[in-house]
Amino acid sequence: MSVVGKSGLNIKRLILCVIILSGVMAIQLYLYCNFFQDIYAKLEESENSMTNFQWLLEHIVYLIPVASVALFQMIAYSGDDMGGAYSAKHREQAVEAVFVMLFTFLIMLPFVIIKSKTGETPDTEEIQKTQSLIDITTMWFAYQFIPFLILIMYHSVKGHSVTGSGEQTDAKSV
Repeated sequence: MSVVGKSGLNIKRLILCVIILSGVMAIQLYLYCNFFQDIYAKLEESENSMTNFQWLLEHIVYLIPVASVALFQMIAYSGDDMGGAYSAKHREQAVEAVFVMLFTFLIMLPFVIIKSKTGETPDTEEIQKTQSLIDITTMWFAYQFIPFLILIMYHSVKGHSVTGSGEQTDAKSV
């Protein structure tokens, strides 16, 4: 029914989750570039001074992508104890997070860099009014790095420190 590798990882589920999570990251980037930029513009144009709300919204939007990856993994693995292989579940989640992080920084980031180079040089007045795609997304990519590392390290540590179904290993045996 499912392909389980030598390390106890479910290869089919791993590939399916990586594809879904990579799509989620691409959708999150698209929403950030289009939907959230429109919201930022409307907030800046509004007559009310909402600088605190703008700051909060900006930082929450930066944290949504990795939080959605973690939430998806939590939901996807919530009903499955993998036959008592608690550590295999966390190792599988760590591998998924690594692949999604690689997709984000090795495929999406170069795509954004290539897409932002249009080859046209606008007038100097227009340069100040417009931003390239890389200017808009630089902080988005920067904010994804540390949360991805935290997620990967969490699942790696849980995958190596747990033996049975929730029982942690004794410190002396490690």
